[in-house]
Amino acid sequence: LDTLRPSEELMLPEDRRWPFLLRFQVSSFGICLGVSSQAILWKTLATSASTSFLHVSLIVNLVLWSVSIALMLAITLIYALKLILYFEAVRREYYHPIRVNFFFAPFIAILFLAQGIPPSHFKHVPHALWYFLMTPFLLLELKIYGQWMSGG
Repeated sequence: LDTLRPSEELMLPEDRRWPFLLRFQVSSFGICLGVSSQAILWKTLATSASTSFLHVSLIVNLVLWSVSIALMLAITLIYALKLILYFEAVRREYYHPIRVNFFFAPFIAILFLAQGIPPSHFKHVPHALWYFLMTPFLLLELKIYGQWMSGG
């Protein structure tokens, strides 16, 4: 991504700073993964019988879950703007051998959000939601495996 192909030329002078959206990477969804996994952790600590002696409040889960939703919305909005305004940069990230793996992150983060829902909101997440959330994950996974197998 940082090196140009022989057929490409640099549009921005090297002494100028790149626009924010071009510097915003798909790996930013890792922030959502971290915070939403913390929401799951604190929910488990608060509701598990084996950790009841800790007297962990479910408020921690609610706060982390809410922050995670806000982060997910903000990062998704910013990346959607990058997709609209700088599609070629997103395409290059998608075909990068390492960064392509981060395109799974939004789907995993949404699954984490579903798993970390505070018990005051939902007791059990419907099975149909799991299938709905796993479908894009499975399709992207098949595409990535196809790239690995075909070498391209």
